[in-house]
Amino acid sequence: MDRAPAPCCRLVLLVAALQCSCTLHNGDPGGTATDWGGLGILAGADERIQKYRKAFAVINVVAEGGTPAADATIEIEQDSHEFLFGANNSLLMQYMIASSKHAWRPPDRVAQQGADITVRDVDSYLQKLAALANYTTLPVWWNLYENEKGVIDEDLYKKEISRLHGQGLKVLAHSLVWNNMTPDWVSDDCDELGKALDTRVSHFMSEYRDAFDYFLVVNEGANPFRPIFEDDKMTRCIKLMGTHAFASRVFTTARAAAPDAKLMINEVSILKHQGFPALLRGLTDPRQRPLYDIIGIQSHMHEHLWSLDDVWKVCEGYAAFGAPIHFSEVTVLSGSPISGMKYGRTTTKEGERLQAEYAVRLYTVLFSHPAVQGIMWWNLSDFGAWRDAPAGLLRSDMGPKPAYSALVDLVRRKWWTRAQTKTSRNGRAGFTGFFGIYHVTVTPKQGRPKVFDIRLSKDGVREFTLAL
Repeated sequence: MDRAPAPCCRLVLLVAALQCSCTLHNGDPGGTATDWGGLGILAGADERIQKYRKAFAVINVVAEGGTPAADATIEIEQDSHEFLFGANNSLLMQYMIASSKHAWRPPDRVAQQGADITVRDVDSYLQKLAALANYTTLPVWWNLYENEKGVIDEDLYKKEISRLHGQGLKVLAHSLVWNNMTPDWVSDDCDELGKALDTRVSHFMSEYRDAFDYFLVVNEGANPFRPIFEDDKMTRCIKLMGTHAFASRVFTTARAAAPDAKLMINEVSILKHQGFPALLRGLTDPRQRPLYDIIGIQSHMHEHLWSLDDVWKVCEGYAAFGAPIHFSEVTVLSGSPISGMKYGRTTTKEGERLQAEYAVRLYTVLFSHPAVQGIMWWNLSDFGAWRDAPAGLLRSDMGPKPAYSALVDLVRRKWWTRAQTKTSRNGRAGFTGFFGIYHVTVTPKQGRPKVFDIRLSKDGVREFTLAL
């Protein structure tokens, strides 16, 4: 894959932006929209969205023999976005899906946790996922994927990937390497652990390179010595090797096994002093090209809401590396209060109102930034959500919160293209649309309608010839 080098000349901007983003929260986590800042950023968002997310396209319609088809009616309906609007399944919810859709028997403790979930609940959940998202994750943590050495249910993963693709969803493998999920069977000896890790990464990438759409290769690698990681045997080996050398080894192994795969590095410790910018600068191949394709930014807002101005500064800072940015794990709660050390553990009417208000503004800022290519809400439902927090767009009973309805309205209505036009006497017509895939129905002045699929892409063609 031909990957452009990071534009190092913009690193001054990176340093300035990330130094300004030292708080990433507003002072009143239960405050009003104006407390969240970003009014100037929001004021220009629609204009930026028009500039970066849409384009004018020309359609040429020709009849049999190649003559222009004049006065033909063209109906244009967007089918999917090029931008990735994602939602993650909690691990518990993923277990329930596997049980319902693939006759997989969950462990007893998991079955007990999910006892209140019915097949109807699972179906309702999946319908709501598909109505909002075109992107999701499958958990492939090492101790989940290969809890016993060599014992891997690859068939289950491939069935689930196939089901998700059938729903029109792209799928991220989350995550290959994280020093929080090392299986018990892996040796404490760092040489042996390194060999096992090489095998794990190489085998996984070879097996799934044509199945998953994106691969989260290294998770939280910039600051891997926090207390939550100290008991994982991989942590000691990272200390011995060094964070840069360790991450480089993993990415090099992944790239060798799947040269064309889309590889992500994902981080929660994103401030300058926490080491992520330095890690990104060091992750290059011998030709000084980045080893990663995507920069993942985690934004779990249990304890602090990010001000929208700081959201923009983070986007600007990491855009300096020249790789697409995914806001890979977005959490905004709906309790009262919706953030803080004592955030509300149960969803409330007021919390849901604030969650929806903030979510719309956050998505608008992110969708308007040209470097951002994806957003993953974490998790879709309160059922099984991380920290047992009211983090979902759906309640535990799969009923939609206002934030869900508001985001569906944004993605499927405001940021969606539907148009009708007619060809000129030379068979030409045009429309302006969001980047994505379209169904185009052409009805000639005399004759039967015919449906075509076209892709209007940021980097693709802008003129299409449709032959009746």
